Amino acid sequence: MGFWISLMMVGITLPVGLVILAICYPKNRQKKKIFYGIRNREEYEDESVCAKLDEICGKARKRALILTLCFAVIGVLLAVFNKIPLSMTLCTLNVFAYIMLMLVPFAFCNRDIKTLKRELSLDGDTGISFTDLQNADTVHAFRPVPFLIPLVFLLAGFCFSLMTDLKVITIDGFTSAGTFSATMMSGIFLFIGLIMLPIAYVMDRQRNQVISEDSAVNANYNRAIKRCMFGLNLAIDWCTVAAMIGMILSLLVFDAEVAILVFYGLYMAALVFAIVVYMVRMNRIELRYREETSVTVDDDDKWVFGLFYYNRNDRKLMVEKRMGIGTTVNMAHPVGKVLGAFLALALVGTLLCMVWLGMMEATPIRVYNEDGRVICHQLRDEYVIEVSGIKAVSLVDDLDKKDVVRSAGTSMPGLAKGRFIVDDEKCRFFMNPDFDLCIRIESSDWVYYISGETKEETEELYRTLVK
Repeated sequence: MGFWISLMMVGITLPVGLVILAICYPKNRQKKKIFYGIRNREEYEDESVCAKLDEICGKARKRALILTLCFAVIGVLLAVFNKIPLSMTLCTLNVFAYIMLMLVPFAFCNRDIKTLKRELSLDGDTGISFTDLQNADTVHAFRPVPFLIPLVFLLAGFCFSLMTDLKVITIDGFTSAGTFSATMMSGIFLFIGLIMLPIAYVMDRQRNQVISEDSAVNANYNRAIKRCMFGLNLAIDWCTVAAMIGMILSLLVFDAEVAILVFYGLYMAALVFAIVVYMVRMNRIELRYREETSVTVDDDDKWVFGLFYYNRNDRKLMVEKRMGIGTTVNMAHPVGKVLGAFLALALVGTLLCMVWLGMMEATPIRVYNEDGRVICHQLRDEYVIEVSGIKAVSLVDDLDKKDVVRSAGTSMPGLAKGRFIVDDEKCRFFMNPDFDLCIRIESSDWVYYISGETKEETEELYRTLVK
C-alpha cells in the first residue's frame, strides 16, 4: 500500500512540473507579450534577429526539458519509500529543488537576450511608464461577495471540526474526534481561503497597463485581464472548499489516510486545471488585443534576470510578474525591500524545517538505560529520565483503546513524541505508535509513554527497569 500511495504522490507533483515548463518556457514565444522576462517588440520579427532569438530560447527550453525529465525520474524513484511521511517530504523537496533550478536557464536566457538587444542597439528609454488618466483607478473586477460565500463554508467546516474535537458535538462513528487532526486540516484550508482574499484584492488594484492611445481599448484590455485573474482566485477558493469537505469526512468518518491522499490529489489536479484554463484565457486576451497595441514600454533592464523588479523611478509597490502568474514587489521600494528580506528568510526557514522534518522521519528512535538514566534519543536526547526518580513502571498494550489527544509535538506514522493527553492525564510521548506495546513510566515530574524502534528493544528496556 505504501508504494502505491507514494506513487500517487508522485503523480500529483508531476503536473506541477509540466505547468511550470509551459508557463516559463513557451514554444510560441512570437505570440507572447512577454517571453523569458523580455517584452516582445516588432524588431524581433526580423528574420536574422528571430533566428538568434530562437537559438537562445531553444537552448534554454532544452535545459528546462532536461531538468523536468530529471524531476520526473527522481519523483518515480521516490515511490520506493514505503514510509509515507518521508516520501511526502522528499517529494516536496524535489518540487522545491526543481522550481529553484528552473530559474537558472530562465535567468541565463534573459541575460543573453539583453546582450543581443545591446548588440542590435535596441535599448530605449528604460523604466518609462505610461498612465491612462481616464482609467487610472476605475477599471476593477474584484467583488467581495463571491469570495465571502466560500469563506463561509470554510469557516463552518473549521468550527464543525473544532466542536467535534472538543466533544461539543458528538456523533457516533467519528473515530478521529478528539485528535484535533480535522481541526488542524480545516484550519489550513481556512487560512488558504482567507489569504486568497487580500491576494485577489491586491491583484485587482495593481496598475492598469497602457497598450493603446485609445482609453477604451485600455479599459477593455485591463478589465478582461482582471476578470480572468478574479476567476482564477475564485476557482482556487471553491477547490479549497471541496477539498476540505472531502478530507474532513475522510478523517472523521472513515479515518482513512488513503482517502485523504486521494482528495489531496484531486485538489492538486483541480488547481492545475484552473491554472491551465487561466493560461488559455490569458493567451486569447493577448491575441485579441495584439493588433490594437500601439504603446510599448522598454523596461527590460529594470527586471533583474527577468525575475526581480527593481525600479527606483516607479512608486508602485506591486507589479505584474514576468515569470509565472500574479504580482511581485518592486525591490527598489522601501516596503519592497522589507518584504523581499522577509520572503527570503521565510523561504530559507521553510527549507530548513523540511530538511529537519525529513531527518527526523528517517532517523529511528532509541530508548536505553545508561548510567542510571533512561535516555530517549532521536537526533538528540529528547528525554532523560533519572531511574532513581521513577515511581512506577508498567507495560501498556491497550493504548489504542484509550482517549489520546496530542497537545504539542509530533504525531505521524511510526513516530509520536511531545506532549499528549491520555484519559485526561497530561504526559509525554516518545514511541512508535504502530506497535501495540509501550512502557508507561511515572516519575516525580511527568508520566512518560515510551517505546523503542522494535518490540524487542522495548521489552528489553522494561525488563531492565523492573530489575
